This record gives sequence, C-alpha cells and structure tokens, in this order.
Amino acid sequence: MTRPYYAKKVALERAKILIGGARTIGAVRNDDDICVEAGLEDANEFWTIALSSPMDVPSFAGLLARFFINPDPALNGGDLYKLALQKDLRLARKIGEAWFITTENGEIWLDPRKAAEWLLLRPLSRDLLPESLKAFLESKDRNPATVVAPQPEKPRASTPIEDQPAPEAVHARRSAGRPKGSGSFQKKDAPLLVEMKELVDHGASVWSAAGQVVSGAKGGGTEESKRKRLAEAYSVKYSS
Repeated sequence: MTRPYYAKKVALERAKILIGGARTIGAVRNDDDICVEAGLEDANEFWTIALSSPMDVPSFAGLLARFFINPDPALNGGDLYKLALQKDLRLARKIGEAWFITTENGEIWLDPRKAAEWLLLRPLSRDLLPESLKAFLESKDRNPATVVAPQPEKPRASTPIEDQPAPEAVHARRSAGRPKGSGSFQKKDAPLLVEMKELVDHGASVWSAAGQVVSGAKGGGTEESKRKRLAEAYSVKYSS
C-alpha cells in the first residue's frame, strides 16, 4: 500500500510537469484545476508540500520558473525570469538574509518558504512569484502567526499626587527621544534602503525611490510619514 506522504510527493511532481506543460503550449489553466488533476487538493496543498524542505538555489528558481514559461521561443522558455529571480536572491544574500543555508559541502541552499515571503514583501520582487503562491502566502488561514489577538489592558495603579513628576520633568523626558538613526524600524527598513539605492543609482531621486518602495515599510502612520522616514534614513545611511 502506498504511503500517503509518498503519494503526495508523487502528485507534487506530476503537478509540476502539468504546470510546465500547460505554460509551454500557452494553455490558460487554473493552478487549482491542474493540482486537482495531479492528485492534490488544490494549489495551496501544492505550495505547502513544495516549500516544506530546504533546497538549493537552482531548484528554487526552477520551481518558480515553470509558472512563467512562455511559449514564444524568443523568450528562452523562462530563462529571462530565472535571471531576474537570481539577481534578487544574490541581493538577499548580500544583505545577510538569515534564510540562506550553507551545507557541509559548501553549497548554498535556502528555506524556500522564507525566501518566498521575502520576495513577497519587496514591491519590485513580488511579481516574481506565481499568483497562486502569492495567494497562499497572503492567506490568513495559512498564516495564523500573522494575526495577533488583542491583549486586555492591565489596570494601572494610581500614583499619589505628591509622587507624580512635575510637568517640566515630563516634558524633558519626552523631548529627549532616540538618537538619530537608532529608531525601532532601522533593521526592518534596511532591505528597502538597499532597494532605494538601486533605484537612485539608475537615476531616481531619493524621494521618488522612497515612494516606490514605501508599500513595504512596516509600522503605523500614513504613507507620507513612512516615505519621509525612508528618505531620511537613506540620507543618513548613504550620505557622503
């Protein structure tokens, strides 16, 4: 009797073949339908299995590239896509993303789920992901960790009036603030600053570059305030 896990792996490989074949002939087919035909529940199960184990960089690129195969021979059957993806992966390694793995033989592997999530968060890279993969990663049902339940507010003990600080002392504490460049978003903004530098190096202004990557910025506030934060952080990081 075939073990369920082995059967799913066989179905995964069959789905890969069917997806690549459909793209090669230019057939317009829904990824869910193809996965069902291969013996999987849907595209979500395809990605659950496909992203479950570490793989080398060429295997990851090949997995995604089959979704972008073009029937036009002039487009090299997905090779142009692989070049674009590998460029972004080189950037990720350059800035020290922790989801890369160096094997005992010195080969570079990666965690495919975390790599895909990183690409999803970069405005200029998310289109390198197949639509079914973007839907899988963005699904709250598949990513319960992204939903944070509100915590009840703890009651605050009242402070006697004589123990409360004078208004001028409170103002002094509030105005001290953080040193420039030590904000809580410094690490989270770092990949966006690298992306901004690429844009600036190709002729964009700092403000324009900030506007192109601002959708990936974390934290509250308006888009305008995030854009200003990125522009200021860029000026500090790359000032001569």
